[in-house]
Amino acid sequence: MTHQHASNQALSEASKQLEKHLDQDSHYLDLSRLLNISSGSYTAGISGIGENDYASISALPGLQNVPNFANVRRVPLPVELVEQFNHLQYNCLMGLFPEIKRAWLSIDSDIFVWNYEDGSDVAYFDGLSEYIMCVGLVRPKPGIFQDHIKFLLCLATAVDVVLLGVSFSEATQTAGYPYKEMHLQPEPLFVLPLDQQIEITSISGTRNGRIFMTTKNCCLFEIEYRDKAGWFTQQCRIVNHSSSYLYGVSGIYNIFMKVVNLFSTEDSMQQIAIDESRNILYTLSKESTIQVYDLGSNGNLTSHVVTLNRGAILSQASRSARYIDAGNFAPVVYIAPISKQESLGVQLIAVTKSGVRLYFVVTSSFSDRPSHIQLVHIRMPPGCTPSVPAIQRPNNINISYYNHGLMLMASSSSDDSDILWLTNPDVFPFMKLLKESQCTTAINGHIWAINETKDFDQVANPNLKTVKSDPPAIVSQHAKPLRQFVILGAQGAYLLDSFRPSELLRCILLKCGRVDQEAVQTYFSMDTINAVVSCLVLACSNRPSDQHVTKLAAQAFFCYSDEPRFEFPTSSNITQPGVGSHPGDTKPQPFQQPPSTNVNQAPSPPESGRPLSTENTLQSAPTDGVPVMKFSLKHDGVYLYLSRILRPVWNTNLTAEVVRTSTKVEYVTMESQFSSEELLWLCEQVASLKAFIEEHNQLFLSPSLHHHMLNVVKSQAGVRSDPNVPNRQVIQSQLQQRYKADAVSTEKRSFENMSSLLTGCIECFSLWSIICNHDFSVVMTNLSKEMKDIILRTKFKDLVLGDGKITNALIAALIDMYLLDNASTDPITDQLRIKCPSLYSSDDATCSKAYEMLHQAKISTDMKEAELAYRSSLQLFRQVTKHVDVAQVCQQYKNVFFFEGVIELALTAAEAEDVKEYALNFYKNGDPPNDNIGREAFTKRSHYYKCIVDSLDYLMNAAVSDASRSPLGSVSSKRANTNLNTLTVNEAETMMEKVLSDSFASGDELIHVTLYDWLIANNLHDRLLEVSSVYLEAYLKRATTSQPSNLVAMDLLWKYYEKNNKYQSASLILSKLAERTSTDITLQKRVEYLSRAIISAKSASFPGASGSAGDFLHELEEKLEVARIQSKIHDALVLLQQEKGHLQEYTEALRELNGGIFDISTLYKDFASRFDLAECKLAILYTAGHNDVNLVETVWKDIIDYEIHRSKMLSEGAKMSSISNRLAEIGNLYAHSEQYFPLLYILTLLEKRSCELNWDPRLAYETMLRIDISRKTMLTAYNLLFRAKDPFWQAVKKPLHLFLVIHNLITSSIEAKDLVPDDKREFCISALSSVDSYLVELESMSLSSIAVQNMISRYRSLKAQLSRLT
Repeated sequence: MTHQHASNQALSEASKQLEKHLDQDSHYLDLSRLLNISSGSYTAGISGIGENDYASISALPGLQNVPNFANVRRVPLPVELVEQFNHLQYNCLMGLFPEIKRAWLSIDSDIFVWNYEDGSDVAYFDGLSEYIMCVGLVRPKPGIFQDHIKFLLCLATAVDVVLLGVSFSEATQTAGYPYKEMHLQPEPLFVLPLDQQIEITSISGTRNGRIFMTTKNCCLFEIEYRDKAGWFTQQCRIVNHSSSYLYGVSGIYNIFMKVVNLFSTEDSMQQIAIDESRNILYTLSKESTIQVYDLGSNGNLTSHVVTLNRGAILSQASRSARYIDAGNFAPVVYIAPISKQESLGVQLIAVTKSGVRLYFVVTSSFSDRPSHIQLVHIRMPPGCTPSVPAIQRPNNINISYYNHGLMLMASSSSDDSDILWLTNPDVFPFMKLLKESQCTTAINGHIWAINETKDFDQVANPNLKTVKSDPPAIVSQHAKPLRQFVILGAQGAYLLDSFRPSELLRCILLKCGRVDQEAVQTYFSMDTINAVVSCLVLACSNRPSDQHVTKLAAQAFFCYSDEPRFEFPTSSNITQPGVGSHPGDTKPQPFQQPPSTNVNQAPSPPESGRPLSTENTLQSAPTDGVPVMKFSLKHDGVYLYLSRILRPVWNTNLTAEVVRTSTKVEYVTMESQFSSEELLWLCEQVASLKAFIEEHNQLFLSPSLHHHMLNVVKSQAGVRSDPNVPNRQVIQSQLQQRYKADAVSTEKRSFENMSSLLTGCIECFSLWSIICNHDFSVVMTNLSKEMKDIILRTKFKDLVLGDGKITNALIAALIDMYLLDNASTDPITDQLRIKCPSLYSSDDATCSKAYEMLHQAKISTDMKEAELAYRSSLQLFRQVTKHVDVAQVCQQYKNVFFFEGVIELALTAAEAEDVKEYALNFYKNGDPPNDNIGREAFTKRSHYYKCIVDSLDYLMNAAVSDASRSPLGSVSSKRANTNLNTLTVNEAETMMEKVLSDSFASGDELIHVTLYDWLIANNLHDRLLEVSSVYLEAYLKRATTSQPSNLVAMDLLWKYYEKNNKYQSASLILSKLAERTSTDITLQKRVEYLSRAIISAKSASFPGASGSAGDFLHELEEKLEVARIQSKIHDALVLLQQEKGHLQEYTEALRELNGGIFDISTLYKDFASRFDLAECKLAILYTAGHNDVNLVETVWKDIIDYEIHRSKMLSEGAKMSSISNRLAEIGNLYAHSEQYFPLLYILTLLEKRSCELNWDPRLAYETMLRIDISRKTMLTAYNLLFRAKDPFWQAVKKPLHLFLVIHNLITSSIEAKDLVPDDKREFCISALSSVDSYLVELESMSLSSIAVQNMISRYRSLKAQLSRLT
């Protein structure tokens, strides 16, 4: 389905020539530039008074007898209408409906409509009681009336406006007729009454169905109608748009003008002109007043913009043309819009009674909406040059018509006849200034109407974003019919066909009968290259009636064409700066002998005026004497003609997305921009040109040169002759002879390249036409989303010049449509082989067979037969992977669970796409940016690997879906029935494992890499580590080095090492992970990493980072200890943050703690000390072994005070419990080290706080007992505390506090059941010796105190009890 590689270069070279000629045809001037209109100028330019502004074709040598029109035909009024004039009483009107090829006649209250081409199909309506004053035919709004009503006939009388429905018996466009027999509905659709003061003067409609009317009192009305009436609106009504602006910004001026007009002559609106391309409406009054209305960018609004009266027109015109009688500029009898397709810089043309054309602009350079009206150019009519008598110019113009450059004006010369003036720029294309041909024709009788036969549907689309006006008519003359004009008068209708350049040549050839006549020479002298193209238009005609003119055109083509040559640059043929030519500037050379006629040598035609410059005469004009290649006229003519045939499609997108509605639901579909008929027509044109070249192959590719070529070379050399160099002519001639063969060979290769291009165009047209003959949107649905996006951007040149992937996909989609319909593919494949042999090859046949087998497998109900068909299709697809849409086939395999086929086809396609393994080198070299070949190969391989990945995604989704679905049987049975396309979880998991295993069995390293990526992306890390592959370690190492931030890869790497007993490598990776500076790893995770690193280090025996396994292990253990302290600090800061709020300093500190492992000094200084984390300080001092008694005691004081502060909001009991629990928890960590657990200091501090805060006196010693400090040790500590004689107890007025605490401690110890008898006895002995000293101290106190007396009594009882126990 691809072009042969050998023809790619030929197509490329031919397309360059084609693009060059397309570009040459694009260098034409807009009408505004042809008229030399400069933006911002306040004075209008003037033309039409120069000798070269107008030219009469009949005045040229040999063309005196050429008629003014290609065809002139008179069709008399139908006989039955002539009789109606006998019944005329009051009013008679006539006009044209060119949209439906009808003329109309109203006599009083009756109207008659007939076909003006043959006088047939007379229809009438006589249901009115009032005289008809105005008539109009408009297109209805869509969706309002029934489908058979194609137009609305508007009849205005003095009292009402009647809307009649117009229908046709057949609405097919055949033989030039858009509609067949016409029918006027007997009953009006709407009847709208009019006020007595309103008299309708003109009616016109827009493309979207709006109906406008003008009145005798200079108002613009609109008939608004809808499908049904609303709450506050009628179904049909008349709206006055003139009343809305009377008091606006411009209203003062308009009111003033109305007052002035009130005291002058009576004025009334006579004409409506609507610019459909810009949505602007103009009106013209009897007194030459022009009004501008803006219909809005969407054509649904109406607002008055500006008014220009007769005085203003005369003022602007007279200011620019002071020496021309101002009477020529008024009155204005006709206006016409100038569409975007004709000009972007001029919007309106007005014709005066003297035939003067006035050009206006109504928009500004920065907006396309009308804002003003200004006269920018005056075009005087023919005959205004000094050399032409005044009698030979138009005057008394009463009716005109203008469209796309061509102007018809009717002047009344007598009561019996009118003179029809025609001006046409088509004969003089590519000019720098506007030049027109002009002629006159006498018409019997008075002309009532002039219009152009046209299809209403061909009106310019107002939504079209035009960036440049249409090219000259000569560029599209081969594709458009003759412009036919209708002149309607009392005698009947005159049908006039204007000349296209090719039709003018046809007329000349038929009249002369030979190609060496003066008329033919004159025609070629006017524009040689375009004359050559006109010859091709005629010579390639397939109409049987053109056989004679075809032969004459072929003879003229070769006779007036020169030969390829190398030109020596001279002073005479080096183009001066700013002066150049279109290809049409080339002058014809003296005749060569015609192919089939003896023709005498004729003189060169006279030089014509130079058309518009597009490029220098020489492609390059070096001054060093290097010759320049000049292709022959026949070469450039053929390429230019081909470029004009392909111009509508070459750079145009072939498809577009269109919104359609079905059962009130909108949907988007892809549709072709060109119909099958249009494509076939284009194909026929290209095929006819190809046939013409092949028929005259010898004349195109003949190596001989014309005899006159040597004379031309010698004459050129003579111009450069130098008397001091007598041999210069001989040397130049010898050089020219040397280059002859090269010139002919170069042109021959160019024609051969063109042959390839013509073949490619014909086959692409045929293919697209075949697709259009089917259901285009259905064919497009068979494409992948990616290919749809590509085709939406595809131009025709992409289809012809592409690498074949697009045509591959289109043909595959077309064949798929047959397969999906269970239809045989033989008819379509045969058609493709015949019409597109280069696009559909033997490999394509293999593909089609494979697709057919695939389809048979899908519809087969036999399990074994389906299995065999799938495998057979796989083998065929593997043979032609470069011609297969691998992704699409793999998708079909996936749909039936043939994952084996997905794997094999994808891997085969990847290998075939990259035989030299550029992609693998690209991957292994670290994706070098300059390796474009490797990158492209890697991308292509990845595209195929994606098929396998998509299958895994599908199975992955199925595996995690609802597991409650019932099993569907074996995989093979599912392939036999594609409707069963669901899987249970177990089946999906089994298939996914099979796909992974089969893929990992491949030796393709890149598929391994792709699947590793997929497993990681789907968090299947355990499955990845189960892979036994030589590529896995390298993949993980590459991932960690190329992407240092890839924590997942590093995590997998240590697990891989650990799984494969490489503990040394695992511990090193874990250590690096723990020490990594990154907020992506939490502190908790770092602790885990260090813990696992220690485990791995203990499992390995190797020299570590510090020189030995022991040192490395010790280093890890120290890091772990510090990390745990850091974790403790982190937790403490979190609690602190919860207490004091999320302050910035806490947040920042927590972020820093999570970002890495700090040394112990930093932890103390920057965190523990900074945030007063006493418990963390103690842990750091303990870990560091720092021996500072005062610092430790201070830290313990802070710990106790913090716990007291933290529990202050609790109840008394809860507070005691909280403090005791927390101190016990901390104390258990350090109780074994007296250095970091100063018992005496802690007890002293606790007892003092107990006195101050009125705690339970048992709190201190009970907390110590929970820390597992012996009762004897505590008693000793209390004895030391007692003997210290601290004045604190007296200061707080609790001198007996310690006595009470010690009493309670001894009492509780005696009663304690956890003490063994020996320990209890030993304790009691120690306590008994202490009790005596306490009694002595008590008895020395004031015995008058009851508290002291009670305490003495309690101690005596305690002593007695201890004595008994010892």
